[in-house]
Amino acid sequence: MMNQPHTTTIPVFTIREVRRMARRQLSGKWLSALPAMLIFVLLVSLPGAAVQLCTYLTGDFTAILGETQNIPDPLAGQLQLGTENIGRLSSFSLLLSLYLFIVSGPFSMSLASLSLRILRNKEYSAKTIFSGFSEFGRGFLTYLLITVFSFLWTMLFMIPGSMFLGAGLLAGSPFISVACSLLFFIVIISLLIFLMRYEIAYFIAADTNTGAREAVGESVRLMRGNVSNYFLLMLSFLPWIILTAVPVSLSLVTFFRAVTEGSAIFSAVSVVLALIAIVFYAFLTLYMKTTSAVFYSGITGNFRAAAADTDSTAEGSGEGE
Repeated sequence: MMNQPHTTTIPVFTIREVRRMARRQLSGKWLSALPAMLIFVLLVSLPGAAVQLCTYLTGDFTAILGETQNIPDPLAGQLQLGTENIGRLSSFSLLLSLYLFIVSGPFSMSLASLSLRILRNKEYSAKTIFSGFSEFGRGFLTYLLITVFSFLWTMLFMIPGSMFLGAGLLAGSPFISVACSLLFFIVIISLLIFLMRYEIAYFIAADTNTGAREAVGESVRLMRGNVSNYFLLMLSFLPWIILTAVPVSLSLVTFFRAVTEGSAIFSAVSVVLALIAIVFYAFLTLYMKTTSAVFYSGITGNFRAAAADTDSTAEGSGEGE
């Protein structure tokens, strides 16, 4: 059972109310929380992005290598060098994946703790982002259980998904192909929504003394009937996510231009855009995670915030997003 230490219960029903309360509690705290968020981005988000990039690059090169036959002698040396570099890239990706497997749970628990502290007007610092490592076992096991359950459910959902996708590829009719593609898309969205049952497990682990298994089980129980609401809440951040992708994309474009053309100007622009993207992503992650903390507090009936804020939750619902 979850502890019930809070004294103020506030029902939060709409997406606008949830996001408004998150912004209100973040008011005046954005910059003070930025160091912790930058640490999280640098130690978790960027390594995760690097793994994805390495996977893409190695997969693309492997596909090219598989299709190459009778390589001309002048290109053989370059291909061998490329193969060696891809091997190093694969090893680097494997090490990063192992690192993320070990630290993702404690860092996720730390991020949940940080957002709850912001929501409840408690003290926090850059060190708060490492607080989950004091409960490393619970954080790691929570991440492990979520990963295993997510993998198993993904395999189960992919059975009908693969059937729809295969039928669409083999169909001679454009109408059937489109219909099967649509069904496959529906399966993927359904899977994403279903896996959101585990989204508040880290909040439970950070907020209570429950074990990893109990935290995951409690997350599933509390999200029953609330998953679709949480999905729509996260979907409301899509414009901000797309906006964050703009400096990321521009940074990658200018970086490749700098590499191919050897331009110092493009290199400098790429670095500036990358820094902007990192800061923007850190703020967006903080906003989304604090919003999730509001959602968690709402569905548990344990909403604790400043008195002035709690008294005004029923007012001003017409404020902009």
